[in-house]
Amino acid sequence: MSDLQCAARLFIAPHGEADLAASERSSAAGAPLTVEGVCQVRELAEQLRPVRISTVCSSPDPAASASAQAAAADLDVASRVVDGLQGLDPAEGEPAAVARFQAAVEEIADLHRGEDVLVFSHGDVMSLVIPMLSGNVRADLADGHRLPPCVPVRVDVDADGWRLDSWPAADDAAPV
Repeated sequence: MSDLQCAARLFIAPHGEADLAASERSSAAGAPLTVEGVCQVRELAEQLRPVRISTVCSSPDPAASASAQAAAADLDVASRVVDGLQGLDPAEGEPAAVARFQAAVEEIADLHRGEDVLVFSHGDVMSLVIPMLSGNVRADLADGHRLPPCVPVRVDVDADGWRLDSWPAADDAAPV
């Protein structure tokens, strides 16, 4: 990761509510968004409109990529899928999940220095990795604080590291 310019500010959110029952009926992996999930994405896009999001990224999961496409359309920006932002895979192991997610986020940050980017991922991997890699909060910050769909955490990322600016589900987000 280069440090040629200022940090990228990432708004990383779990995707909109997914229709798990539809996923079970289909042979395709992943679940489509529910009507509520689409509304959640639209509300998030409207909240972030004043921020001037430059692009929207997502994991390849259908619910995350559908969330990104809907938000990007509402914000009139491009969206792209970034491998590595997927949720936790029990067969993968924690160190591999952390390395995968870190590499994906730092790739986005490198490409978008000085910009604000909306990223759709998955609450499980976000809760594990983001507090662990953010030097200004406790690694156990997310324990017991599940992020609701489309509620973003704000992270600044540059060569000096990750700085978590908000974790909305935690009342005790005291810095280390």
